Amino acid sequence: MAQIRIVDGPSRWDLMLSLLDGDYLHRREVYFRLGKEGSALKLRLAVVINLLEREDGTGEKWLFQGNISGMNPFSRDERRVKGYIDLTTRSGWLEQIAD
Repeated sequence: MAQIRIVDGPSRWDLMLSLLDGDYLHRREVYFRLGKEGSALKLRLAVVINLLEREDGTGEKWLFQGNISGMNPFSRDERRVKGYIDLTTRSGWLEQIAD
């Protein structure tokens, strides 16, 4: 799958809350702005985070997995995503996970 650039991602606090807050019916979303740097056209995508993993030892760079918000968590048709975010710049990449 092709990677899409994250130009404005969530904060550290928002990532933590999305992972730890709520239950299977009520989950907290984080928002990613996707697009090209400097472009006026940017897509805002809501994601529920299911996994966070340190990318390096700094605590600023993270790998994540989640579901696009609004999708049925029990459906096999859900849209799962994975990505990378650098919290110092709130930038990174996102791609759909192929089943």
